[in-house]
Amino acid sequence: MKKIFSAMKRIWMLFAQKLGKINSILLLSIVYFVIIGIMSLVVRILRKDLLHKKIDPVRTSYWQNRPSSEPTLERHKFQF
Repeated sequence: MKKIFSAMKRIWMLFAQKLGKINSILLLSIVYFVIIGIMSLVVRILRKDLLHKKIDPVRTSYWQNRPSSEPTLERHKFQF
């Protein structure tokens, strides 16, 4: 009896593992495309240029200066 249940458990766990992989891929894909889709619609409706891709013919440079800060030991301790 123990061998039968052991074989059934092994088959069931293999099936569950495959089903779990399919479910996770499917659910994550749906969530990703729904969230990205809604965000892209909102950005398009509001006509925002979040990546600053629009070319401005008046500007001479697109360089953005970083605010300078003093190099301290505490700042170098936590670099990221």
